[in-house]
Amino acid sequence: MWTSLTTILVLSSFALGGVEAGEDWERRLWNGGGQHSTPSKKCVVPHKKNTDDSAAIVEVFKNCSKNAEIIFEKDVKYNAWSPMSWTALENVVITIKGSLHLPNNITAVQQKVATNPNPPSSYAIPWIYIQGTKVHLVGATTKEGGAFHGYGQQWWDIGNRTLRPQLATFNVTNGSISNIKVIKPVAWGFNVPGVN
Repeated sequence: MWTSLTTILVLSSFALGGVEAGEDWERRLWNGGGQHSTPSKKCVVPHKKNTDDSAAIVEVFKNCSKNAEIIFEKDVKYNAWSPMSWTALENVVITIKGSLHLPNNITAVQQKVATNPNPPSSYAIPWIYIQGTKVHLVGATTKEGGAFHGYGQQWWDIGNRTLRPQLATFNVTNGSISNIKVIKPVAWGFNVPGVN
C-alpha cells in the first residue's frame, strides 16, 4: 500500500542503443556515431496560461516531425491536460527544459482516458504516445526542468485504480531518454517497447 507517494522517478541517461559508461553519448549521437545528424530546425512549443496546451503541442510535433529539435522552454509549466500522440517522428530531439503537467482532477483524467485513442500498452493506456526513429527525449539537469507532473498522490491516497493512465509509451527505434523526471505519477511512468 502506498501511503505516501513522493517518488520521483528519474530516467537519467537511459539510452537505447548501448552506450558505454563514461562515453559522451550526446556528442556521439550528434557528431561521432553517425546515428543521426544535427536537426535542421528548432521548434519552440507555445504556452498559454490557464489553458490546455495539448493541441498546440501536438501541432508543433506535426509541423516538426522530421530533422528537428522540439523545445519546451525553461521555467514554463505546460498544461498537458489532454492525451497526446507524437508519431511518425524521424531524427527528432525533444528537449524539455520546462515541465509538463497532467490534470489535477481524477474525474477529468478518467473521462479523457475513457476516450483516449492512444494504443494501450500492456499496463494501461498512455497519456502521451511517442513513436518514431532516432528520437531523443532530453530533460534538464535542473530540479524543476525536464519533469512530468502526474498529481498521482490523490489517486494512491484513495486507492483508485480505475482508468488510470500510464504516463507515456516511448515506442522508438534507435532513441534515448535522459534526465527526465516523473513526479507523483498516476500509475506507471514509461513503457519502452522500442528497439535499440
